[in-house]
Amino acid sequence: MKVISNLSTSRRSLLLLATVLSLLIGLPGTGDAAGDGTIGGLPSADGGDGSQNFYLTGPRSLLEEVIVDAYGDGFVVLIDLPGDGIWIEFYGDVCLLLDEAVLDRHPEIGIGLTSGFNGGGMVVVPEIDNVLQDRRWFVSMGFSMATPYDGMQDLLDGQFSMHTMQLGSNRRGEVSYEASGGIFSICQEFQ
Repeated sequence: MKVISNLSTSRRSLLLLATVLSLLIGLPGTGDAAGDGTIGGLPSADGGDGSQNFYLTGPRSLLEEVIVDAYGDGFVVLIDLPGDGIWIEFYGDVCLLLDEAVLDRHPEIGIGLTSGFNGGGMVVVPEIDNVLQDRRWFVSMGFSMATPYDGMQDLLDGQFSMHTMQLGSNRRGEVSYEASGGIFSICQEFQ
């Protein structure tokens, strides 16, 4: 799944476009975690559905700065952590757009996959430049696997994604990562 290819728009232009579109079509919140709990066009929920998701974590003010937009057919769950921390889970077929310059300056921003509490854990297989890799990881039910931005930078010159399968349900998904035009995208799609 390729969401951003040859994005040559500056961050400012992208933010302006998102703001104008949100005014025209009435999306709740744009760019960052809005006061009403939405992020971009994704509504928030009080809790997850127990399924696989990807997450973003760090100081609230820093995540408000790094998030450019989010959209798709899904929802977010915002979990307050001690101090100014927040953990944001993204469920369903969703995309998250992040500012690469902020990620470069702040490697403490956490990014990763969570297996969820349904399905007995998941198997994760990386794909690099359309080739499934021999390495596989098992993520136990309810646990997370960090996929930090600074650890993926070298892989982002080509196509990079993680294929997932929840063991109990055989639910399959793909989480793709792409960097282009100063924007780092994370897109999750289920079959």
